[in-house]
Amino acid sequence: MAVTAGAGVVVDGFVGFDDFPMRFEAPAGFSEASEGVGTRLVSKDGVGAGAVLVGSVNSTAAGDLPADLADFIRTGRPNVRVGEVRTATVGGVPAQSFTLTQAPGTNPSDLWCARDGYCFKLIGNKPMDMTAVRTSEGLVLFFVEYSAEERDTAREAMKHVLATVIWK
Repeated sequence: MAVTAGAGVVVDGFVGFDDFPMRFEAPAGFSEASEGVGTRLVSKDGVGAGAVLVGSVNSTAAGDLPADLADFIRTGRPNVRVGEVRTATVGGVPAQSFTLTQAPGTNPSDLWCARDGYCFKLIGNKPMDMTAVRTSEGLVLFFVEYSAEERDTAREAMKHVLATVIWK
């Protein structure tokens, strides 16, 4: 359930999984825009950032995914380019961050799905920054998708979200 705080919306859990032990704060001015079970999305002026409680990636169940998710996507999806791979820490938990883009001349298709089947694909010309965190409760993907004009705003929004994550 999202509640309003001084700086921005504070988000707890996921839609349909309110007891999931995660909390983050959206940047000031962002509002809740969750769309499906197993998601938490926030947006402002067309820039959206969010988190998904993953059910599958490339039709592989979250529990069966390898530690190097970026390489798994790179080798399994020739229509998706993976770049800027790096390690990170989110709320004290090790994570992997990377950027995805749709390969030119290819069509987007579902890439990952939330626990209850709500699926996501890249929007043709928009890169997506992702951070994958494995928790004792499941795999969580934080993401932000943006156009060239939205890049700095979107990345700052995600930086804020990731800096405020607490695993309760």
